[in-house]
Amino acid sequence: MLPQTGERQIAETIEGIKPNHRNRYAFAANVIQNDLDSNVIQTNVIDCACGVGYGTMMLAESGVRAHGFDIEPGAIEVANRVYKRDNNEFHVVDLSNSEQWMQTVSGLDHPIDAIVSIETIEHVEDAVALIARYAETAPYLVASVPNEDTIPFNKAKHPFHYRHYTRGQFEELLNDHGYEIGVWATQYDKIPGIVYEDADDGMGFIVSASKVK
Repeated sequence: MLPQTGERQIAETIEGIKPNHRNRYAFAANVIQNDLDSNVIQTNVIDCACGVGYGTMMLAESGVRAHGFDIEPGAIEVANRVYKRDNNEFHVVDLSNSEQWMQTVSGLDHPIDAIVSIETIEHVEDAVALIARYAETAPYLVASVPNEDTIPFNKAKHPFHYRHYTRGQFEELLNDHGYEIGVWATQYDKIPGIVYEDADDGMGFIVSASKVK
């Protein structure tokens, strides 16, 4: 059984997943559907740190081909057993391992159009290297991080995080790798955790970003 750390949603029904987590994926699915080229036959998306795969399933149900990556084999086992659909698949991948990342991405059937990175970046020690991998892989990114101005980073309170970000710091991180943020959004509470677009003063930032051509 997967451990209950509070960092990973492990319910085996979508109804058991907290609504704030589901709402972030609903936002991701919506902006991908609205922003990506409609001429693409099927958009291919990597869901980074997918956990048990509920978000990957939500992305797949929106019509994209979704590839869930997670470091935890037990989570991927649950994902394959519970949240597998015809147009999604799951892989054990350590996001900090560039060689494993490249091997997995190169083995996928089609080029990747978008990366979804929900509540992921703050968990990776070398976020700069992670965003560089994202930028090498896909021209479009949906990502979220905690807002340092609202939830200041405290290692005792957030033992699995390495840092939180101000708006300026997060924007600089993405800009430095060629991503230009198109939509800023946020959530003001955990329950129900509605995502508000054109807002940046909540618990975290949720953004869509495209590579500058």
